[in-house]
Amino acid sequence: MAHEPPVVEVLPDAPAHRAFLARVRDTLDAEGLVPAMGVFAAGLKKEGGEGHGDRAPEPPARAGLPPAAAARVERTMGDLPYFLGRIVPSFMAYSPGLRRLEAEAVADRLVLAGGRDSVGELPHRPAAFLAERFGRELLQFPGGHTGLSTHPAEFGGVLRQAFLF
Repeated sequence: MAHEPPVVEVLPDAPAHRAFLARVRDTLDAEGLVPAMGVFAAGLKKEGGEGHGDRAPEPPARAGLPPAAAARVERTMGDLPYFLGRIVPSFMAYSPGLRRLEAEAVADRLVLAGGRDSVGELPHRPAAFLAERFGRELLQFPGGHTGLSTHPAEFGGVLRQAFLF
């Protein structure tokens, strides 16, 4: 099961995504995390759709959160520079062996999936592209890229059904 795999190198416009990642990295180095997150969020939006532009999203408010939730927000914010500077570029630079994936032994087991709410967004595009290339149906999950977190019960139901042959 590959739910919105970040393998943008399979897309026909892969060079544009490499340039996008370079802009994110350059912004992170020159201006810091919040402006870089704005560039990153803008690059993930739907083509021609609404987004942040190059305006950075507001950092999450911590006032009024229970202590455990506030601690989670702090950890997440502390991890974002590593995520944005190291994890995202590594994941998005990966290029799977398409011939191997197309091989009969793998193609029969590969399930490509995407979120209903993220159609057209960058995380959704590689799954849709690969499903079309392999002549497979794209399994649609509730929510967007993070549907597992935002719609856990419904997401689990679709996942359960996908594995009932």
